[in-house]
Amino acid sequence: MAHVRTPTLDTTRDRGDHADPSLRARPTHSSDAPSCLDRNLEALSNRGAIDRDTHDRLASIEPVPPNEPAPSAIDRLRNLDAAPEAVSPPLIIVGLDAPQIAASLPRLRQTESSAIFRRRIIIIHEHEASLAASLAATDLTHAIADEATEWFVALGSLDRFRNWLIDRIDDALPKETLALSDDQRTLRLRDRTARVLADCTSRQQANASVLIAAARATADSQQPLARRAAFEQGASRTKPLRVLICGSVYTTYIKHSVDDLADAFRSLGHDARVLTERDTSTRLTAVNYARAITEHRPDLIIVANYTRTMLGNAFPDGIPFVSWIQDAMPQFFDQSIGRAQSESDMIAGNTMPELFTRYYYPQHAAMPFCVPASAQKFQTVPVSPALARRHECEIAFVSHHSETPDQMRDRLARESQAGGNAQALLDRLYEDAHTLVSRAATQPILDAASEMCASAFRDICAAEPTTQQHSVLIHSVLLPLAGRIFRHESLAWAADIAESRAWRLHLYGNGWERCQRFARYARGPIEHGEDLRASYQAARVHLHLDINTLTHQRMSECALSGGLPIARFIRTGLDALRNAALDELLDTATPIDTAPDGARTLSCSDAPLGRLYQSQLDALNITGTGTLTAPPGLAPMGRFYRERIAPQFDAARVFGDLSTMTFSGPDALERILARAVDDAEWRAARSAEMRQGISRYTTTEVFAQRLIEHAAVVVGWRVAREQRGNPWPPSPEDAARYRAHIEERLDA
Repeated sequence: MAHVRTPTLDTTRDRGDHADPSLRARPTHSSDAPSCLDRNLEALSNRGAIDRDTHDRLASIEPVPPNEPAPSAIDRLRNLDAAPEAVSPPLIIVGLDAPQIAASLPRLRQTESSAIFRRRIIIIHEHEASLAASLAATDLTHAIADEATEWFVALGSLDRFRNWLIDRIDDALPKETLALSDDQRTLRLRDRTARVLADCTSRQQANASVLIAAARATADSQQPLARRAAFEQGASRTKPLRVLICGSVYTTYIKHSVDDLADAFRSLGHDARVLTERDTSTRLTAVNYARAITEHRPDLIIVANYTRTMLGNAFPDGIPFVSWIQDAMPQFFDQSIGRAQSESDMIAGNTMPELFTRYYYPQHAAMPFCVPASAQKFQTVPVSPALARRHECEIAFVSHHSETPDQMRDRLARESQAGGNAQALLDRLYEDAHTLVSRAATQPILDAASEMCASAFRDICAAEPTTQQHSVLIHSVLLPLAGRIFRHESLAWAADIAESRAWRLHLYGNGWERCQRFARYARGPIEHGEDLRASYQAARVHLHLDINTLTHQRMSECALSGGLPIARFIRTGLDALRNAALDELLDTATPIDTAPDGARTLSCSDAPLGRLYQSQLDALNITGTGTLTAPPGLAPMGRFYRERIAPQFDAARVFGDLSTMTFSGPDALERILARAVDDAEWRAARSAEMRQGISRYTTTEVFAQRLIEHAAVVVGWRVAREQRGNPWPPSPEDAARYRAHIEERLDA
């Protein structure tokens, strides 16, 4: 009788490293509990890393002890535990060593959140016997399920890896390959992997040359006057425009705002496309941008928080470009960036005055605008009963600023590696931040913050700060610290009131569950969409706590949804109304007094905006003289400024009477809360009143239309003037004539 051999896996089709006699059938176990190997294989199947045939084949292998990894590889893998660089390229690990991977990946990921870059780890292991042995040694199910980790294992792994790279051929490709074992099989796989990567890199470089040249040709395909005419037609909606909007998934808000802006352009009849990373482990390259330009042929490019120059050669000059400034980020405070703005470049949004006075950005190309709110996403249509029940409460607040002020100060010290003067400067500014908060209701804080930063630097560093140092201290240190103190102090008032009245307080956002004072109110992150709209509707009041502005998108989103937002009062919130009132008085009224130096005093009662300003002072119990004084030489900017620029920053015109929806202390907060909770009719009426101003001034749809109108003026302006024989830049008389023309359009 012939000897019957134990069935073995047919490996005759596996070339080279796969023809291994160690592949033996796995013995059958009587236990119904899945083994470590079974769990790992099921996780790989769920990720799509292996098909069912491969699953069954690997499951049939009798595991043998895996090879020992190379000591140097273990050290390098342990180095992954350190925080990766902000834009680290993907790392390829050749040869699976389950215990090392299991130990390293969780530590690598533990400090990351869904909105922060996560370095992609790519695991490649082809030899099936050693793969099964490694998978049988350690439970990797969590690592396998991690979307930032890719798995190319078993037969055909390199082919799948090649296809994966080709599918992402425009994105930043891997650069580093780490072999976890020094055995010849792993080293051969490493070399074959390197050849695949080199081939795809060459393909990307070839694509880059073609696409960047095509993008350049697209930029050169129209002259400035033709582009100007296209925007004029787009502004009147007689011709649809193509708009490319670039955002980032590495943010908590911008990724939503660019989608909302695209929807707004589409609602106006234009063709808008959004370009962003596919996930939080991907980086865009110049090839991504060039392909988008070549395929979409945009009339207008909008990028959040970056100018064209900051992005190198990604966007060729010639295509009109808007840098949509949502945050006072340090990269804007650079004179070389301001000077590099071309005649096709514009800035919009948070166009801080110092950009023009210190950093040479062209002021005529700027379009100030608050961060808008989408009237399409946030509507008064009732949410589902289930969502309403989930979010029903008396008080709600949405913010990721759960880190306490002390923790924030300490983090800033660590990030800056503060020591010596730097630590002393940070400590001084932390004290100044508390002072700013105490004064926020009675004086505008920006001038005070500027002086505090300059004074602190002089006292501690015995020198004057550079222009850039001064701006960074204001916008990246002092104001953020003050904002954090402002929020947490106000939340403490709200929490005390909620506890005393047995009211429900919901805090939405990252990290509140780790904040000892407010952990009991934490409700976790809330998605910017239907859940957030439901929260706005279901809460009796939503709090807005920002030391910089009252005209924040959260306020607008809440009222558009049918909710009632209220805000802690800041004196800065009246600046836009005051400035517009002074401009109107200069333009239409006669001074009641003129000082020897030319300063003019005007009565607030002599113009509508002056009367509105004085009425707000009276309602807020702020002592005023009933007059405004214009410095010598100040000329009015005209109706265009008063009716098109100032209103979206003017909380009184957007939201109505500030005395009914702002508070400066816990007692005033409790009075407004009690009225909102007890008087549903008043709450609904106040919300409806807010929606009128918001719909007129601060929606994303208004912002999109204004951007097109702004581009119709800025793009090709110099060429248009030169063709008419007018000098460049325009004279003050030209500016006055232009304002008159704009005001005629306002009347129309």
